[in-house]
Amino acid sequence: MRDLFDRLRARVSRFTKQLTRRALTEKDIQDILSDLESGLLESDVALEVVDKIMEEARLALTGRSYGLGESIADTAMGSIKGAIRAVLGLQPYSLLEEASKARKEGRPFLVLFVGYNGTGKTTTIAKLAKLLMDNGFTCVIAASDTYRAAAIEQLEYHAPKLNVKMIKQKRGSDSAAVIYDAMDHARAKKVDVVLADSAGRVHTNVNLMDEIGKVVRVNRPDAVIFVGDALAGNDIVQ
Repeated sequence: MRDLFDRLRARVSRFTKQLTRRALTEKDIQDILSDLESGLLESDVALEVVDKIMEEARLALTGRSYGLGESIADTAMGSIKGAIRAVLGLQPYSLLEEASKARKEGRPFLVLFVGYNGTGKTTTIAKLAKLLMDNGFTCVIAASDTYRAAAIEQLEYHAPKLNVKMIKQKRGSDSAAVIYDAMDHARAKKVDVVLADSAGRVHTNVNLMDEIGKVVRVNRPDAVIFVGDALAGNDIVQ
């Protein structure tokens, strides 16, 4: 990860050092932007992010005149930073607030955890259960990863320590059915939040992707949390 940012920083530095003239045209900056684009892609920046950064830089630089005290390099860096902020400018979301809304509506709030194998979905469920309970919510855990060896046993280890009920079926059972049972339990016992595990999967496995699609169709989760490896790169958005 450090190497990735070092390469990106070097490319941007090279880009800005070439911006020394007082006015720039599209032709002037075409080669420079092309070099920056290559550097961003080589640094594993997503294509749509690269396109946004390139467009922002092009609009900010092309055809502008610069005063004696104005730095073209600073303007370029400002446009790049602005483009990155715009791409990352997600709407704020509070799981606690959304769960509170569901509780006021008199229904359980369902959170489904998805992701690759071994990225920490089950452990994250335990951590989130603790956070929710610390904020006054009651929880039930759906042991709906019925595929991985010891997945149910792992939740059986966490649930008693948290004093949380766990809904399970035998290994190999239908994941959607396990979550459905957990939702029925939550409605009957007035439990606020259902935390549902799922088997690890990759987007290239059509059968497993179809299965998680069924889970979503049947149970309609209020929130889907993707638990992924920070080094996964652009595969994470496929």
